[in-house]
Amino acid sequence: CCLTAIITLRKNFVQKSESVANAIKSALIRIFGSGTMIFTFFGVLLLVGIAFSKFGNIRLGDTKPEYSTFKWIAMMMSCGLGSATCYWAFIEWAYYIDTPGLGIEAASQLAYEMSVPYTMFHWGFSAWTLYALAGIPIAYHFHVRKNKGLSLSGMVHAVTGLKEDGIICRIIDVLFIFICFGGLSITLGVSVPLVTDVLCSVIGIQSSFIMNLAIIIILSVIYSLSSYIGIQKGMSKISDWNVKLVIIFTIGVVICGPTLFILDNTTQSFGLMLQNFVHMSLFTDPIGQTGFPGAWTIFCWITYAPFTGIFIAKVSKGRSIRSVIINTLVSGSVGGLTTIEEKSMGALHKTGSRPIVDILEINRYGVDRPEKPGFYLSEASMLCGAAGVNFAAMGAHLILWTSGAAGFNNAIVPVIRVSGNKDLFNADMDVDATGIMDGTCGIGEVAERIVEKVGKVADGEATAIEGIGDSTMTLYQKDQRVETLLGLSCANRRQNG
Repeated sequence: CCLTAIITLRKNFVQKSESVANAIKSALIRIFGSGTMIFTFFGVLLLVGIAFSKFGNIRLGDTKPEYSTFKWIAMMMSCGLGSATCYWAFIEWAYYIDTPGLGIEAASQLAYEMSVPYTMFHWGFSAWTLYALAGIPIAYHFHVRKNKGLSLSGMVHAVTGLKEDGIICRIIDVLFIFICFGGLSITLGVSVPLVTDVLCSVIGIQSSFIMNLAIIIILSVIYSLSSYIGIQKGMSKISDWNVKLVIIFTIGVVICGPTLFILDNTTQSFGLMLQNFVHMSLFTDPIGQTGFPGAWTIFCWITYAPFTGIFIAKVSKGRSIRSVIINTLVSGSVGGLTTIEEKSMGALHKTGSRPIVDILEINRYGVDRPEKPGFYLSEASMLCGAAGVNFAAMGAHLILWTSGAAGFNNAIVPVIRVSGNKDLFNADMDVDATGIMDGTCGIGEVAERIVEKVGKVADGEATAIEGIGDSTMTLYQKDQRVETLLGLSCANRRQNG
């Protein structure tokens, strides 16, 4: 009983903490969102102006640069991009198709076309502008004015005269620590599980919490050791190797293809990004209120700016302000535009290019049916059984369902279950796609199995789950949640249409 009570309290605490954190985040974005967008947009213009003015000639320190130009650029790119290229590069574009900005209709051709330009925008000039705006004042404060304290509070103390151990400077330091903690938490949260899954897939073991913990410890040891022996012998060499491997990988992606698609879509996407740069920079969505600017644009920029700025200041000794601006705006942006964009191109190309004919609606008035052959999207319940009934009502004769451990049978339409998870695949599933993950078969071979199974089921063969009996069959009369979420909006569109 005590254990149950503890688990319940912990669960409630986590949920309450999450709701409070989301409320604070929403309030801050609502209050400071527009100001952040304006500050960032004009920050780009400010940096360009400084770079071409006499202030651009100011040298940060009276010594030669501590690191070679390539290592300097490599450290800046590795700090600003980091593990993001391992995770978001492959999937970020997909989010912009389903939840696009600029008021674009979801899953439309324009949403597809703008998905990569928005990725370029979020990892390009504007993000690096904030990094530079944070880094250059600290670098000037530390290397030129010779003030003590390579920190935001130290710079505030030097500019305003406020006591460095006073309440305001202490608050700045505490906020900086929390921002760093939040940024590192995001990095570990999305990157470590990905690295763990890939590593476990290669060596043939099951992914687990222990593996995640082991990788975190290994990364912590490497980082601590590189910091202990100094940036020159540690971090600069790691960044140098990292960027060289990234360059080789990027060239390999372009060569292995789809080469022409990557080149064509890169050209178009870069043009669309430049064409819509002002709109994207100042898009606050006051009418549609989709939450896109706060969830993506502002969040992406603010999270990593403070500690990236301090790192820029640390490694830029001996450089001119002009070279720092050029490095951040050009080298950093090019790193984001190439590594992330090219992975996005490859992933986007695999989705195919068939146009979406229509979106089928489900509401209290009925169910839409396809009027002609083609690729359709549909409104459906998250519940497997309810979704099956919805598809049957739309006129489906057969359902092809990608499944993990869960699944469903349907009393009206046969369900063919496909799984690529070897840990969850069982006899109730029809098509084994696990070979794609472990390298024992290709996508084409699995596709042939699916087509063959579809033909057999269409000829009357029972699916694997049908043999279990009626205990697994679900037949929903209606789904109240779907009516709540979609009924009113669909009804309004029908009445107004």
